[in-house]
Amino acid sequence: MARDSVKTRRWTRIALVVSLALNLVVAGLVAGAFLHGPPRPGGHPGLSALGFEPFVSALPKQDRRALGRALAARESSFRDRRAALRREFGALLAALRAEPYEHAAVERIVTAQEAQIAASRALGRTLLLDHIGTMDAAERAAYAAELEKGLRRWRAPSRRRD
Repeated sequence: MARDSVKTRRWTRIALVVSLALNLVVAGLVAGAFLHGPPRPGGHPGLSALGFEPFVSALPKQDRRALGRALAARESSFRDRRAALRREFGALLAALRAEPYEHAAVERIVTAQEAQIAASRALGRTLLLDHIGTMDAAERAAYAAELEKGLRRWRAPSRRRD
């Protein structure tokens, strides 16, 4: 009976470590793209890094610039969130190295990072949707055609054979 309890605790601990590792990978990928991801040509780096690349790239150049200006007008909140993410990564590294390890502390930090990223994505979504809302029917149709063309390129299967 005691042996089953030890096995259960061991598997619970392994499951927690694997769960933490997966959460950290996802948070790291999102935050890394958000903080340091190189912008693709034609997109605004802030909106592109937030996952809006296909939407922004489908816009005409002057519209991308308008979105960039709109983001710049609200950039202090955007910049503040990026600074908070950087600080939280420092806290995360310290929490990961702490002995004794406190899973709850790591979870709080990752959750705070997710909230910062979500707030920035919400700003990007609002700016993009507000901009689309100003388009007339012909502009929306042209935008939809460009977006569709970009999505076809994105979904095209790789020609490489691995």
